[in-house]
Amino acid sequence: MSAVRAVLRRSSPELVKDLLHYGGVEMDLTTHRVTRDGRSIRLGPTEFRLLRVLLARPRRVYSREQLLDQDSLKACRGTALVVTFTAP
Repeated sequence: MSAVRAVLRRSSPELVKDLLHYGGVEMDLTTHRVTRDGRSIRLGPTEFRLLRVLLARPRRVYSREQLLDQDSLKACRGTALVVTFTAP
């Protein structure tokens, strides 16, 4: 399915919107914009990558090690990563 999306995105980007959402949070993977209840949220690159992992599987619980094992977060290894999440 991801290959089909990639082809569609290249040929007709307006037809495919890569969105992740849970509760009132919506993440547009194409524009890297995040909103909560329609209001824009500014995130740094690491925060964006972390939120992307969490929104991809919103009901899954991750340990710190599992989060750091994600490809997009491997650069955070060896740094102080503090995760605080408040459910809507």
